[in-house]
Parts: sequence; structure tokens; C-alpha cells
Amino acid sequence: MRLSSGGIGIFARARLLPAAAVTLVCTALAVLAPAASANNLFTLDPSAELTGPVVTDSAGNAYVAWVRKPEAGSEVDTTLFCKVAPGGTCTNPKLLARTGAGTSTAENVTQAFPVLGATPGVVYVVGPRYDHVPGDAVVWTSENGGETFSGPKTVAAYANGSYVGSVLRNPLSPTTKPTSDLLDIASDNSSVGFTELGDLDASPFDVPFTTSEDGQGVSLGFTGSNLPVEASWTFAGSGNPDEVHFYRLLKAGSASEEKDWSASQLAAFGYEPTLAGGPGGLYMVSVDLAPGEPTEAQPTLLEVRKFNESNNTFGAPTLITSVQPGVFSLFQPPTIAESPNGTLYVAYTLQNGSGADEIFAWESTDGGQSFHGGRPVATTNGGYSDEAPRLAVAANGQAWLSFRDEAGLEIADLKTQDTLSTSLTGGGQAGAAITVGQGASVSDSATVGGPAGSTATGTVSYEVFGNPTCTGGGTFAGTAGVSGGVAGPSAALALSPGKSWWRASYSGDATHEPSTSPCGSESLTVLGATATTTSQSGGGLSGSALTVDYGTTVTDQARISGALASSATGTVTYTLYKNSKCTSVDASSSESVSGGVGAHSAAVKPKVGTYYWKATYSGDSANEGSVSACGSEVLVVAEKAELGLPSPKVCLSRRKFIVHPRAPRGVRLVSVEIQINGKTVKKGRIYNGATTVSLVGLPKGTFVVSLITKSSKGQTYADIRTFHTCVAGKHKKKK
Repeated sequence: MRLSSGGIGIFARARLLPAAAVTLVCTALAVLAPAASANNLFTLDPSAELTGPVVTDSAGNAYVAWVRKPEAGSEVDTTLFCKVAPGGTCTNPKLLARTGAGTSTAENVTQAFPVLGATPGVVYVVGPRYDHVPGDAVVWTSENGGETFSGPKTVAAYANGSYVGSVLRNPLSPTTKPTSDLLDIASDNSSVGFTELGDLDASPFDVPFTTSEDGQGVSLGFTGSNLPVEASWTFAGSGNPDEVHFYRLLKAGSASEEKDWSASQLAAFGYEPTLAGGPGGLYMVSVDLAPGEPTEAQPTLLEVRKFNESNNTFGAPTLITSVQPGVFSLFQPPTIAESPNGTLYVAYTLQNGSGADEIFAWESTDGGQSFHGGRPVATTNGGYSDEAPRLAVAANGQAWLSFRDEAGLEIADLKTQDTLSTSLTGGGQAGAAITVGQGASVSDSATVGGPAGSTATGTVSYEVFGNPTCTGGGTFAGTAGVSGGVAGPSAALALSPGKSWWRASYSGDATHEPSTSPCGSESLTVLGATATTTSQSGGGLSGSALTVDYGTTVTDQARISGALASSATGTVTYTLYKNSKCTSVDASSSESVSGGVGAHSAAVKPKVGTYYWKATYSGDSANEGSVSACGSEVLVVAEKAELGLPSPKVCLSRRKFIVHPRAPRGVRLVSVEIQINGKTVKKGRIYNGATTVSLVGLPKGTFVVSLITKSSKGQTYADIRTFHTCVAGKHKKKK
């Protein structure tokens, strides 16, 4: 039980409780509760002096350091370390060397803290020593993942503190060498202290700072901009509420003077704050005074607040649960951890309906806006109410909990039971990453795995996000029940074109942990629907229906339309068919597409006849493929003939004249079609061997007149000429 210099402890607050409750404290300590139980829980050391802090690496290995009580006839503690693999136990604890052969309490570290360096394999064990004169810190260093450690190195002093709340690696540590990390210590002894240790390989230094105001139960965390924040609480005295305060470093750099830090700021009315920082920001959990309660009442609300870096304050609280007031819950500290993917975990000791002490856990996947779970993760064998359990969570969801009870220092592996696997289905496909066309309905499904996954019940909720980190608002895709470890499918969604990422969250049940599928493990690509249209060109004309002389080169060009087509890439294949059903190929070529526009096809010079184009777009990573309709473009290649059009040297603008189509020898012409600039303006049979061409009303400029005739035997002949608007002094007018 830690006591501040003002003698604040459990009996100092007992004035608020009935006498029977105080008696309960005295008798309960003499009764041994049943052995602790949890998922893969084991006793690390029955003689541990305090709860051993735990940290974890990206693979989910636990690193624990602790202090063992002195052996009989000695006053010197022993400092130990152990690395534990997921699902395993501590098989090889390391006894860390002492700084000397002394046998006094001056050799004792206040508490041992494991810290992982930025370089893989680097592990520190930091042991501040309050009883040493002057107070100092001992650091053991390993560069092989905790297999072996260097001898202890001492740093001259650390800030005033008989209680050490946190030792963390500073995120702004230099990276000049593997062990150049800066190690920050939060401590208190009436006042709040901060110490930074560095240059452990060469000339170790320390930067201590002590506040001028009181505080206890200190905790350290880092903001999103990597600046340290220390939170603590003060016992306000009779008639006043307890207060949670915090200090923050104003800017990176010096931290050794009070001017480098903000003034003490009020965060909440309550006590026992704990900080945790990570990719989602800095969070604080504390036990707060309920609104409307007398100021001297016991805090009973377990709440979480997020640090707002815009105004440098902690925001409005999110309530996790209400705590039953009483001796058991008095000064009961919670703990909080943030995983590398931003999920928050909170652990707190409560009494269950049978009166047994249990550590409960909650989690938040929405940045602390809401918490779910409230499940027991360890039944303890009695407890030390003023010692917070320690919690660490890896990126893969592997969680470790350390705490101390009557059986000693215990470790619970919270990740051995459940996993959550998912699969998308839609558009005739299934898997973790599928691609479907626009309009296809897609649903998700989930299965709870692990040693006891087949017995899981509860629910699974599904969400869809627009980014692989699952941040920001997601689209809710429904909730389904779980039976035998298998969840029902999500709602079937037809999403807009683009890429989305799905996530499933399992609620857990009485015997299964909640779990969430890793964000980014499931992706859906919805291709934008497209349409392909084409335009053919030849002989200076273009259009969907085109007639050219034999020998004229013709090309086709495709344009892609659709929601995402403005950036469409890929290829387009142009095919010229000899029949209207587009089954007999005359020519084909493939060209690239950029910005939704296909390059022109290869030029063709077909024989005399009628042809039909079709363009096939390949699609790309964002767009579906599409095909132009067969028959949407018709090309007629005619025999070139002198059918009676006047010379193009003659100005014919705004004129209407008669043409007498002249057939080649032995050919009888029966019908005529007149096109101006590729557009049919007249079509019909030839009467009395003549037809009329009207150019009246044409705008000034250049225009192409096509005289197209058919013979009695179905042969096509064309006379195509380019004329100009009459310009005075340049063209000779037809009289």
C-alpha cells in the first residue's frame, strides 16, 4: 500500500464508510480466496514485492520485470526479468546483477520496469532507487531480446519520488545507435517528478524535474506530437472533492525546469488516473465523482477521456461502468492500454455477484467514444487494492495482464482463445479480396476460431470503411448472431464504385473474449460501370454512318463513359466485320486507353462493300470492361465513279442544281443518296435520269458533297467532292 507524505491511504478515507465496512477490511485480509483463474494464467513469482509491469512486442511476446522480496536474513531485494511467448509461461527468469555487494536497503530498486528500445532486440530494465542516497536509477540493457543483460549502470539521480508510476521510451529518442533511447520516468513523493535518462552506453545523464504542487498516483503518456504528459491526483481533504491534475511539456527540448512545463491543469474530480498513448492519441482513465454526489463522496464512475491537442485539455468523459462504493473499491486504480492499431483496452478490479475479486476488461474500437466487453478476465486470490494491474497489447491483438494478489505476481495471457476470420461474397466471387461490377450485392461472413471457437455465441457486427486503417465514419453493415462459432452474414450491400475495406467485431460471451478482424485484411473493389461509344473517320468525314471511295483510309476511335471513366486506362480492341451480325472479321487492332479516350485504330482500306465496327474496352483496376453495339457504326466502301458532280474549283455556295448521274458502261443506276458533310440530306430513286443537289443555307466554309448511287445489281458507286463557300476574287461562280 503506498502512502503519500500526508498519510493518505485506505484508512484515511474510511471516515466516509460505515464501521462494518471498515471491519470487513481487517478480516478479509486474513482469509485466503480461491486460486486465481483466467485464460492461461500462471503465477510468475509468489514472493513479488509489487505488480510487475509488462510490455509486448509486435509478435505478442511479453516482457516482465519485477522485484522479489528479500530472502530471510537479508534486506536486499532481487530484480528479475522474464520474456514469455504467447501461450507460454516464464520458463527462464533472468536474475539481474546488483550494483554492489551491499546488504542494506539502499541497494533496493523502488520498482523494476521493462522498456523496449526502438531497435528490435533492445530491452531495458529500469529500476529507480528511492532509498539510495542520493536517489538514482539502475539500468540493465539487453541487445538480444532479453536473452542476456549487461551489468547494471547507474544514473546519478532521479526526480523526487518514492512511488514510480511509469517508465517509457521517449518517441523522440535519437537513433544514432541501437541503445541511444531516452527513458522517461514519472514518479511522486508528495510532489510530482519527471526524469529523463539517456546516453546509457557512454556517459549516462539524467534530466530531473519536480513540480511545486502536490500529487500522487502519477502516470506518464505521450501526446500525438510525442510530448510527455503526467497525470496525478490530490487528496483534497474534508468537504472537498479529490482532483485529477496533469502537466504537459510545452515543447520538445528541455524538460528540467518548471517553466518548460504547463501549470497544473484540472482534468476531473476523482482519483487514480492512468495514461496511455498510441496512434489514436493520448487517453486517460480515472475513477470520477458522480455528478450530484456530495464533494466528500467516494468516486464511483470509471471514465475515459481523450487529450485534445487543439486546446491541450482532456475532453468530455466516456463512461465505462459505475463502481459500487465501499472499502473494496476505495482507491482501486484502473489501467489502460492502446494497441498499435488504435484499439483501447481498460482493466479494473471489481467484486462479482459471489463476492470474489475479478479483473474485468473493456475495449473500444472507435477512439474511446464507446466501450464494450465488461467481461471478467481473471479471478484473483485476494488483492492489493492500491496496485493497478498492468496491461499491454500487441498489434496482432495479443494482450497480457499482470497483477499481484495473495498468490504473488500473476500473468494472464488474454489472447489464447479467440480469433476472427472473415470472407466476402458477391458477384460470383468469395474471399478476403474480391472485385465485382457496379450494382453487385456483397456480404461479409465471420467465424470465431481458436481452441474453443466452436462453442462461441454472441453477435458479430460488420462495418465498411473507405480506408485501410478503418478510421473515420464507417458504414454499418448489420449485426448477426453467432452459433457454434459461426456468425450469420452481414447485410448485402451494393456499394458505389471504388475500393472499400470491411471489418467484423465479435461481441464475446461469458467464456470468449471479444475480437475484431484486422483492418485491411478484407478489401472490396467495385468497378465502375462503363459504356463504349465509337466514331469512325475517313476521307475528311466522320460519323456513325460513313461512305467513302474505295482506297480511302478509315480509322475508328472509342470513348469510355462512366462514373470513374475520366481516368480510365487499359486497352480497346477495334474489329471491323464484313457482316451485320459481327461474326466475320475483316480487320482488327488493339490500342491503349488514357483518360477514358482510346487511341485511333490502325488505318484500314477495305474492299468495296459494307462493314460494321465493334470496339471492346478491356476495363482496368477501377472500371468494368464494355463493348460498343454491333451495327452502331456502318462503313460503306463504294466504287469511285464520275457521276456528274461539278468541278470543286467552281463556287457552288447557296446554289441548287440538277445532277444527271452518269453510270459506268453497262450499268443501270436505280437509286441515289446525297450526303453533305457525311449527313444524308436526300435519298430515293432516280427519276428521269436526274436528281437535285441543294446547297442553299449552308454556312460559309468547306463542305463535302457525296453522290452515292446503286445499280440494278446492288453495286455502289460514289462521287465525293469538296467544295468551298464563294469568296469574292478567289472563286469562280457557276453561272
